Amino acid sequence: MHKRNIGSRSNSYMGIEQNKRIIRRLFEEALNQGKLEVLDGLFSPTFVDYSTPDQPAGPAGVKAYLADIRKRFPNLQVMIEDMIAEGSKVVVRSVWRGAQQGATADRETSRTMIQIFQLENGRIIGEWNEGDSMV
Repeated sequence: MHKRNIGSRSNSYMGIEQNKRIIRRLFEEALNQGKLEVLDGLFSPTFVDYSTPDQPAGPAGVKAYLADIRKRFPNLQVMIEDMIAEGSKVVVRSVWRGAQQGATADRETSRTMIQIFQLENGRIIGEWNEGDSMV
């Protein structure tokens, strides 16, 4: 008779669910509500955005990017359409919508994005993304 190791399977599931909660918090609080201070607790100091090599590492680079996007799109809303998680990675397909503020009339725009987040010890350590720019 074979024994199943329920504990490790349960721990793996709990880790995946924790990772999904972290990503949902990123979208709900930082992206949609503009609470950039939460980024310090969500991102590792060594975080790397592999799709944007010029972005500074760690939460500071993410803050600068999101501050710029929220300045241009103060009513930005990002809706998670799909979320898939396995192991240390969470994949999100989302729709970003907002009216661009600027010298010309406000212009509503939207884009679809797919992001792959890698997490370790409850923090985001890496990201890859595919999608068009909002601007």
